[in-house]
Amino acid sequence: MLQLERQQAALQKRPWGAEVPWKKRAMDNDVFAQHQRDLQKNGLLVRTSLFISAKNDNPNYALIGLTIVPQEPIMTLLPPWKGTPWHLSVGFSNHDGSLSDEAVAFINKYHTTRDLRLKIQEVADNAVTELAKDDPIVSDPIVRAFHESSWYHGRPYHITF
Repeated sequence: MLQLERQQAALQKRPWGAEVPWKKRAMDNDVFAQHQRDLQKNGLLVRTSLFISAKNDNPNYALIGLTIVPQEPIMTLLPPWKGTPWHLSVGFSNHDGSLSDEAVAFINKYHTTRDLRLKIQEVADNAVTELAKDDPIVSDPIVRAFHESSWYHGRPYHITF
């Protein structure tokens, strides 16, 4: 899959769309606030799959993570970027397109679709949703090893809904 992603990016065929305006993707304030409270209390049932994306101007340097498909209502209707699904960014390939051992372990573990309940630490402005430390993804040693070995080390695990 990484090879296909690299080829699409090199051909300038990656869908790297414009930002979706907040008013087009968000629920009204009352509904947003209710979902914000519910997610922090109950978490969110999602379907995950492997996410690999490279920008057209740098096809060898791929972002690797998980596509997140909510299975319950959330506070937004659309992802924040046209052509890019809701996702959890975990790490990157090496600059030359090769993969670290940590990236390979992550891809091998998460290449199949999984249903799980995310545990939410906080839903902040613009639906930036930080996962809790005991979330099933965040607490996975394979995810943590890849995240900490990559350019994303030290950043909170978050999804922008």
